[in-house]
Amino acid sequence: MKKYTYAIIVLALVQFIIITEMSVVMPLAPKIAEFYNINPNRVTFLNIGYAVMGLLAPFLGFSADKIGIKKILMITVGIFTLGAFLTANSNTAVQFFLSRSLIGLGYFTLISLLIAYSSKLVPYEKLGFVSGIYKLSFAIAVFSSPIIGNIFVAKYSISELYTSIGIAMMIVLLMLIPLPKVESTDSIDFTTLKGLLKNKTAKTLMLVTFLCAVPSIYFYNYLSLFLNGNGYSQEFITLIYSIAAVGTTIAAIMIIFLSDRIGKLRMILYGFFISAVVVIPIFINVPLIIIVFMLLFGISFDILWGLLFPISSKLFKREANTFLTLLGMCMALANTFSNITAPFVNGWGGFLANVTVSSISILVAGLLLIKVTRKHVDELN
Repeated sequence: MKKYTYAIIVLALVQFIIITEMSVVMPLAPKIAEFYNINPNRVTFLNIGYAVMGLLAPFLGFSADKIGIKKILMITVGIFTLGAFLTANSNTAVQFFLSRSLIGLGYFTLISLLIAYSSKLVPYEKLGFVSGIYKLSFAIAVFSSPIIGNIFVAKYSISELYTSIGIAMMIVLLMLIPLPKVESTDSIDFTTLKGLLKNKTAKTLMLVTFLCAVPSIYFYNYLSLFLNGNGYSQEFITLIYSIAAVGTTIAAIMIIFLSDRIGKLRMILYGFFISAVVVIPIFINVPLIIIVFMLLFGISFDILWGLLFPISSKLFKREANTFLTLLGMCMALANTFSNITAPFVNGWGGFLANVTVSSISILVAGLLLIKVTRKHVDELN
């Protein structure tokens, strides 16, 4: 695996940038709403274009299977870069909506192809370690993005923030050039894609992914609005998101050192059921309780996300590029669904309703994963 160290580092940088962009929007939701003169309860509507474009991710995944994943990785990084520069020059809510749509296409494709590409380079027995590296990159991004966003909003502007993201991704695009090529799969065609859409296991994993993605909007996007509405400062909001990132960091370390030892499937199931429980007390408006359970949720929720794609790639190794981008599409569907429905749920039942939906989604997803993997326990551990 040592000969692929450079590739893993570069892909971890890609992960860092796309997660930084995604995470920086969450704690800045009140500021973005203010900047574009939007009702704070409706600010997530700006993310619908970001999510909808993610529905195109399977077409890029299919292309990766046909013409080579490295080429599609570079094309997708280029799309993300373009979207960042266009967002930097958005002066209206409509421009912001359209520009982040390109970023969304890049995000939902790359989040899938990073693991798909890695699964071609390293054996499944080591994939947990590599996934942990990417999750650590994710954690650093989540930890630093609220701080980065706060600095840019306080001293610079949202435009300069996105210009910086675009420049960083353009540098990484050049770093992708020396990456090793992975052979394409000429036998993959649209019949294979249709077969995946009819496969019961594939459909169940797609539903699991959809349900896991719901809390990303229902919980994380509305947490900052909940805290802001209860009189907490932007500094405290930043602290809470940073604590979640500490949990993500712990999850990454656990995945790196434990997942290949105690079993990826066993570990992900712990993540499902713990996160479904610990998300609920965060609604209690007590700072210490929010801090403690946010840390626990950060650990457990990111354990499940850190292992879901590696486990899925094992079940569909031949069609990994196409299938994992189908999972990315399901994330985008969930994102679109949640951005449309969450404002109404939040308006009806407040943050407690959002938390309840998040908990139930995670719990049902965990039960479905048990059902679909019960014949593959030894293989997936």
